[in-house]
Amino acid sequence: MAFIKRYDLGFRKDNVMVITSPLDSSRHEKFEIFKHSLQRKQYVRSVALGGLGALPGSNPEMGSATLKTDGKDDVRMVSYNAVDEDYLPSLGIKIIQGRNFDGRLNDFKNSILVNEALVRMMRWENALAQQIAWKGGFRNVIGVVKDFHFLSLYNKVEPQVIGYHANEVSYVFVVFDEMRFSDQIESIGQEWNKLFPDEPFDYSFLDDSVNAQYQNEEKAMRVFTYFSALTIIISFLGLFGLTSLTVYQRKKEIGIRKIIGAEFFSILILFAKEYLGLIILSILLVSPVSWFLMKQWLETFPYRGPMNPFTFIVTPVVVIMISLCTIAFSISRISTSKPVTLISDN
Repeated sequence: MAFIKRYDLGFRKDNVMVITSPLDSSRHEKFEIFKHSLQRKQYVRSVALGGLGALPGSNPEMGSATLKTDGKDDVRMVSYNAVDEDYLPSLGIKIIQGRNFDGRLNDFKNSILVNEALVRMMRWENALAQQIAWKGGFRNVIGVVKDFHFLSLYNKVEPQVIGYHANEVSYVFVVFDEMRFSDQIESIGQEWNKLFPDEPFDYSFLDDSVNAQYQNEEKAMRVFTYFSALTIIISFLGLFGLTSLTVYQRKKEIGIRKIIGAEFFSILILFAKEYLGLIILSILLVSPVSWFLMKQWLETFPYRGPMNPFTFIVTPVVVIMISLCTIAFSISRISTSKPVTLISDN
């Protein structure tokens, strides 16, 4: 989970409000008015409009597209969405080649964007010289966007085409300068109700939508942590009980050793080596198996972090240290008694 939280998804997800609205092209002008009213607010950094398939974390819109490569048609299955000229800069999605939409009528009719995954799939050397069929006609590729993870990291980035929205708005993306506050949300809700009094102010936050993809993993991680802690506690309680029994059975030996001058540390070493040998042997047997199983499991994911050898060093050291403390505590309960008491006690 730490890897997932640190991973760069390729877009901004913090402080982004997403307002959902039923698709209705007849109200496009109202959405433009709503957008400009929010842009005038001091606490709003930017506002963008998106159609179907524009919300990261949701199921993408899929369909077949005719891609023209050097004059030859090639039909492929791709994901697609429709956005305005402020979508990419608002979400921090980078353009690595060409340009973004600029809102001109020419872009609305004749232009389209693609992602890196589509360029790789088509093996285009010059993506800006190609065309893609969109909304009934071929459009020129004007830019290539850097791959961003529209779905969870369990999925590879799919080839994607991005068109200029055809007056169809499903989502309004509002980017805040800083953490959102209740009065800011209320103010945006008031602007919404002025223009759309018959529609509910249905909003969420993009980071919540993205994190919701990993709810099962979060739950599994908590359960795994609890059971791991319980297993460790039970194991060391068993070790404590075993060493306590052994120490009690050999208390006369401990008493004699104390009479002839043995110190606590030497007695600890005497008892510890009997158990540490088994503990070290189990570590040597389990560590390679754990490494192999973890490596095989991680290879099932398209995106994964490197395995850290440090984990396989620190864990055994911690286990050995806790084991020594457990054994030392068991011995200390007996060794603090007087040697004569230990020898004479039956």
